[in-house]
Amino acid sequence: GNPTLAEIRNLVFDAPDRGYHLVLGLRRHRDWTVLRQRALSATIESLTRSYRAVVADIDPDFEGEDEVGSADVEDRNGLARSSVRRADLVLAVGQPTTKGLHDLLRVLGNLVGFGVDPTHILPVMNRSGRVGRQRAEITAAFGDLVKPIASGLPSPLHLPDRRKMEATVRDGAPLPLPLTQPLGEAVAAVLDRLGADPTESHGAEPVPIKPGSLGHFVDDDYLDGEAS
Repeated sequence: GNPTLAEIRNLVFDAPDRGYHLVLGLRRHRDWTVLRQRALSATIESLTRSYRAVVADIDPDFEGEDEVGSADVEDRNGLARSSVRRADLVLAVGQPTTKGLHDLLRVLGNLVGFGVDPTHILPVMNRSGRVGRQRAEITAAFGDLVKPIASGLPSPLHLPDRRKMEATVRDGAPLPLPLTQPLGEAVAAVLDRLGADPTESHGAEPVPIKPGSLGHFVDDDYLDGEAS
């Protein structure tokens, strides 16, 4: 079933210095074998009911039985597929190198092939240089190469490379504003443009039936007459 808010809060880890709660991922990659689609759907539904916004850090593997003919592959990718299918916005993250750009384009192609609307995707270039000319060259190359994949994709958001990030993450310290503020503003702007409401649940909710909205039963005498 769907856990209650109290049950969800008992299963998460609080990060008070960062302002969010954390749900741990799989301990080992092979643990996907114990997951079931109904359980995944219930988990995501419960999280979206319990929190204003839910962020899922996933691998870019979306192949299913229709693509590769294997139900096991679809189950293995269930976390990523379920998250992307319900997401208001998908951030595709790459690095500003030749290989990084290639990998980012491949991820974007997989997302579009899975059925994600390109307008709901925000490409992000992480550890980008600070020189404007270099960023402009990467953005121009991205624009040329992404055309065969999809139209409507925005230009990539460039996030600067930050020193001592490893120590920051290790110590659990707040992430620097020059990194988080541009990302937060970009995400908020895209969600606002799309009209997405982070508080809105995407699950099928029961709704009250208005009297008379479903029609009425036909009189038995009328059915007898039709049959005769």
